[in-house]
Amino acid sequence: MTSKNKSGREEDNNINNEEYDEAELLSMRLSRRAALGTGAKVAIGTALGLVIGGIGGYLALSTQAPAVSPTTIVEKVTEKVTVTVPATSPTPTVTTVTTTPTPTTVTTATTPTTVTTALPFKHGKKIIYLTPQIEEIFWVACKEYLRRAVEADGWQFAFDCAEGSESKLHDQIVTYATQCDALFVFPISKAGVNEAVKIAQEEHHCPVILCKNFSTAPGRFNIGYNDKVGGRKLVELAINWLKEKYGTTKDKTIVSFSGSYKSMGWFLRATGVKEAIDEHPEVNFVELLTGGTVAGWAESADTYFSANTADAILSASDGPYFKGVLDALDRYGQLYYVGDPNHIFVATIDGKPSQLQWIRRAYVDAALPQPIDAMFTLSWELAKKYIIKDASYQYPPYPMPEIPVPLEVSQPEGCYWGGKDVKMTIDRGLAFPGETEMPQGLTPVYVVTKDNVNNPDIWGNKYTFWKGKEPIQDLTWRAKGTPPDWSQQVLREYEKMFWEYYGKR
Repeated sequence: MTSKNKSGREEDNNINNEEYDEAELLSMRLSRRAALGTGAKVAIGTALGLVIGGIGGYLALSTQAPAVSPTTIVEKVTEKVTVTVPATSPTPTVTTVTTTPTPTTVTTATTPTTVTTALPFKHGKKIIYLTPQIEEIFWVACKEYLRRAVEADGWQFAFDCAEGSESKLHDQIVTYATQCDALFVFPISKAGVNEAVKIAQEEHHCPVILCKNFSTAPGRFNIGYNDKVGGRKLVELAINWLKEKYGTTKDKTIVSFSGSYKSMGWFLRATGVKEAIDEHPEVNFVELLTGGTVAGWAESADTYFSANTADAILSASDGPYFKGVLDALDRYGQLYYVGDPNHIFVATIDGKPSQLQWIRRAYVDAALPQPIDAMFTLSWELAKKYIIKDASYQYPPYPMPEIPVPLEVSQPEGCYWGGKDVKMTIDRGLAFPGETEMPQGLTPVYVVTKDNVNNPDIWGNKYTFWKGKEPIQDLTWRAKGTPPDWSQQVLREYEKMFWEYYGKR
């Protein structure tokens, strides 16, 4: 196996299978006991200004004396009118008429003006994101897409990792609910964080938004990938390929690599695969349980392909996870270029930068990207519009905001989930009907092949334009046969596109 070091990525953004940026982790991690023992001190300041103005007017009125002919000279002296008789009179008589005007007071009442000061967010507009893993690029990219959206709107962002532990994630939710204005949580299992989410919202008045994996927790809403449909789509692609190549699927072997069933995403994908496979009893189906780790994927592949083969390979995750499968195929002489008569069909879920590159190199046939750019950006946009539009939920009577449902949404600007004409509906309990009232939205499923792999909007491409290439992206293997003509063409197109976009950062 050889490696080409021309990624152009920044050193401080390097991500590999075993490393992540410790500096980004929150410096303070409290235990659940500490969190429950910490009292919240709330200062409420409300400024109310009431200005009422009265305008008084004083109006002086003059009274005119009867006219005297032929000449009248009027001299105003403190409201006195002096009348002088004509000079022809031998003895002029001066008559002074004094008038006292009646004061008139005009009172105008103005409408009282109330000046209201917006209630401040108690933690200074701070978001905390909790992830179950951070070991490889997918987990990091989820965090980065959310961070970029949050910070673009002037909010603070921090995150922590549960390291695959359900109990640790539970404690983190309860703890950090006292330290931020909203929590975004990537749950692990279906119900593992239900109680923690309830405590965060009811006791600490901190809204919880669930991302990517689906849960029955009582969060504000839950946007995730349609994993079950994705699993069914993998089988559909394999069946169609086998029929086209062999004219039949009878006695053909499909091997499926599954992650840990503890993770709801991997569980639903495996469920979808098996539901679709059940419709094809003529197929030999082998499921390999990997434990949900990069090492587990590699070990399962090595064990299987050291003594067996397959006609089609399906994988619930790709990139660093699938690297171990390619290693095993190469090691045991079963890696052939797409188009070769001995090629084993490959379709995966995730759509990471490396997997897209391996489609270009004709090792892999198809990938189903999880549109994490759209999922996390949309989650922030909906939270900003409906949940944290103001801080009223942090003050008595603590009204916990909700989003209106059903709600139809399009892919967020700058994101991609298969096209702008593809809509998603958010409604109550879509992922688990009858088990939760939480609004849920299942993102569309789309397929990437050699024909659209260089679409710059696909998250796995766009991420490299922003952060640089994935470290394993330029790995190559000694595939057998002849590379198809289109392979070098799409590789050159991507390189041109990469340097054009990456150079504009």
